[in-house]
Amino acid sequence: MFEKTKILKFFSVCALLIMVGCSSTPSIDDMVVRMRDTDEVKILDMRSIVANGMLRVDVTVHVKSTKKNVSYRMLWLDKNKFQVYGAEAWKPLTIGSGQTGVIHAVAPGPNATDFKFELTSD
Repeated sequence: MFEKTKILKFFSVCALLIMVGCSSTPSIDDMVVRMRDTDEVKILDMRSIVANGMLRVDVTVHVKSTKKNVSYRMLWLDKNKFQVYGAEAWKPLTIGSGQTGVIHAVAPGPNATDFKFELTSD
């Protein structure tokens, strides 16, 4: 009987690990909204953390060329994926041609638990 309980616990732990391993993390492509032609901007990495109750985001981008004016903004989302705090103003991407840089952003309030990074060009 003891052996049967041990085997049952083992399989329960295995099933739990499989379920945890199958949870999905959104890809960078899922987190970026591209408007117009912004192919010259490559998103290399996106990281976020909650610090002092506020969502902080770092987006690492590489600009292949600067033939167009490219702008960005954050779309802040709540736990149900609804937009909170309204639309931010567009900010010019000031990273030069062939350069890599990090864009830092902090949510305007504690209700933002997720985000999307929006890009547009002239």
